[in-house]
Amino acid sequence: MEGVLKAALLYFVLMILLRTIAGRRTMGEMTAFDLLLLLIVGDITQEFLVGDDASLTGVVIVISTFVVIDVALSLLQQRFTLVSHWVEGVPTVLCCNGELDEEALRKARIREDEILAAARQSQGIDRREDIKLAMLEANGKISIVPRRQS
Repeated sequence: MEGVLKAALLYFVLMILLRTIAGRRTMGEMTAFDLLLLLIVGDITQEFLVGDDASLTGVVIVISTFVVIDVALSLLQQRFTLVSHWVEGVPTVLCCNGELDEEALRKARIREDEILAAARQSQGIDRREDIKLAMLEANGKISIVPRRQS
């Protein structure tokens, strides 16, 4: 039972840390440092979860707990929008009609040049004024809707 409780606790702690503290942008664009950090976190969590019990049974219990929690959360997300928004996140408007939302940029830790890079890559836009809408999607990617040229 201790393995189940440890796995459940760790699942939610990691979800909160990765979703709220690391942020969507980090999850959408991993750097080499982010990958290294995740490997270290993985090693530390393995030691916490398994500890002295590295038996097959102990490992299966921990993995099964993660799978059950994941399935339960996906079922809750289907039923309750609030749970879905908490787990997956919601899109955030970063720029509307060429005007940056400074508060949204600060919270998402995104700079104007990152928006312009996404605009160039996806739409061939090189000026902020030509952006109708720039959104930070729930998956961490920036999507761009260009202004219609008359």
